[in-house]
Amino acid sequence: MNSKRVIWFSVTVMILTGIALAISQNGDQSELMARMHSDDWKQRAVAVERLIADRKALRSDDVRDSLINLLDRENQEIVSAYREGRPVSEKYGEAYSAYYAKLLGAVTEVANVNNKRALDVLARGSYNPDSPFAMKLASYGEAVVPIFLQLAQSDFAPHRECALAILGEIMKRDENSTNRIPKDLKDEIRQALVQGTSDEEFWVRSQAVRSIGRSGDKEAIPLLERIMKSDPGAIPAAEPGEKRFPVREEALKAISLIKNEARRNPM
Repeated sequence: MNSKRVIWFSVTVMILTGIALAISQNGDQSELMARMHSDDWKQRAVAVERLIADRKALRSDDVRDSLINLLDRENQEIVSAYREGRPVSEKYGEAYSAYYAKLLGAVTEVANVNNKRALDVLARGSYNPDSPFAMKLASYGEAVVPIFLQLAQSDFAPHRECALAILGEIMKRDENSTNRIPKDLKDEIRQALVQGTSDEEFWVRSQAVRSIGRSGDKEAIPLLERIMKSDPGAIPAAEPGEKRFPVREEALKAISLIKNEARRNPM
């Protein structure tokens, strides 16, 4: 076999091998995406684990959309379990929480400010309102304000709490931003925070008050002073027979924060 035939044969083998590998990878990807629709969360978890390990897969629009849709499904599962009084960590075990965290991280990675669907699903996720993930959502600024204004009216209290926290953080960041949020939108945020101080859940009210403090809204000081004296939310104190009023305590802190701009916006 002469050298030209050897080269031709080698190139042909490489091309055929590449085609076969591509077909195999596409087949695996299709199988994994199908498993993401399984009724068994463990099958969904395996599919997510394998998909996010493939960096090429995350560049696929189909994979990105499937991950976003799956996160939406898991968000609804978490809300449903919460309403039933049985958190998913109790219903499925801690392994589910680890799977959910990986899925949340994957969707965060593929999301961008132009993908409103992804941002909406992320906003409805399960997370701590003071977490780095929540701060990441706040960094999207004006793009996510309409989403969180809507969630501030949700009938699901954890959504209201997170929405109020992030709206407050957005207002805080806007003070030092060169790309300021329009005044009418800021007025809507202020209104949502004020409404949050009358929420039926004391811990949501606490978050609303805390967010007003972060926002630096001096006009809200009279409201905070009333809350500091009258909010009814009480919990047992460390001393037997004594009570604490956490929303009143937050109102005192918020007033102090508003009056101390240097502490609210440290250099």
